[in-house]
Amino acid sequence: MRYFFVLILFLSYFFSAETSFCQADHPQQNQKPWNAKWIAAPSDNGLEYGVYYFRKNISINTKPASFNIYISADNRYKLYVNGTLVSLGPARGDTYFWNYETVDLAPYLKAGKNTVAALVWNEAQYRPEAQISVRTGLIIQGSSVNEEILNTNETWKCIKDEGHLPVPGYFFAASKGEMVDMNLAVKSDWTAANYSDSTWLKAANLLEGKLKGMAWGIDWALVPSTLPPREMIYQRIPKLRSAVGINVPPTFPQKKGPLTIPANTKAVLLLDQTFETNAYVT
Repeated sequence: MRYFFVLILFLSYFFSAETSFCQADHPQQNQKPWNAKWIAAPSDNGLEYGVYYFRKNISINTKPASFNIYISADNRYKLYVNGTLVSLGPARGDTYFWNYETVDLAPYLKAGKNTVAALVWNEAQYRPEAQISVRTGLIIQGSSVNEEILNTNETWKCIKDEGHLPVPGYFFAASKGEMVDMNLAVKSDWTAANYSDSTWLKAANLLEGKLKGMAWGIDWALVPSTLPPREMIYQRIPKLRSAVGINVPPTFPQKKGPLTIPANTKAVLLLDQTFETNAYVT
């Protein structure tokens, strides 16, 4: 009996230790209904393949010590603050357990004007089998009154990037990737504060954000993600082993710089990371 009691204590410690790696929990998450809206492009029916960009400019008097938001999307999102990628998600779930991520934007904000932007994509009928979906959508909820300035609603602007196209043809249970036509793609850095979004449309409100227990189950029943946030560590490939058919600057790829491949040219570059890493290209 004594050994059984010790085993129970060990297991209790093990499982409690595991939860310490989860995203920070905030009291408001499960106590107060959200007043943010799920938003989408006004002309989007939500059921077709598409890549969409969303932006909002805000002004704050001083750089905050913390600025927590909750964010989710269908299918997935990338979140940028003043041009810097700060979050990817959400972790996959289903309509009864639709994950949202908790993100502190304070390290990326500054006094004065700030631009928060999100890339949202829906692979629709081309999505992986593991990807449950209701329709294209984005939601951001501030954790307190100050952060609610970023709540998603019609104050956000959006545009569809017509240059992103699905890979046609065969069935594939995982994501097949995409094709990008740069002649149709949105030009320049749309995440930057100095980008002009004057031709973008106001986002359309879809549904209120509902936490689990408040949703019907036919939309998104939001729950906090229990997974730790994805590490955002920038790694640049350091070595060029060979280059065929193109002249490469001596500092490439260690340093950023222009690299032009002329039209109608076949070029082959062999790059070496020099060590094994487990990551995704973002």
